[in-house]
Amino acid sequence: MQYKNMVIPVRAGLFYDSEPSEGSTEDVQGFAVGSGIAYSRLIFGVGYQLRWGKDVDTEFDCYLKG
Repeated sequence: MQYKNMVIPVRAGLFYDSEPSEGSTEDVQGFAVGSGIAYSRLIFGVGYQLRWGKDVDTEFDCYLKG
């Protein structure tokens, strides 16, 4: 969308990523959506990404163990 001196982009996408792992690769799929606002020289954007895969461990839990 575009208004006078203002642009509101909308974006979305799907992805496939083959990530290296110990001894093999792990296939990860996901999607992402985002939007924002650009007014004059000010730009603000937000986005969200959801990723999943079979037998894929999260890296976040290693920080919780201390």
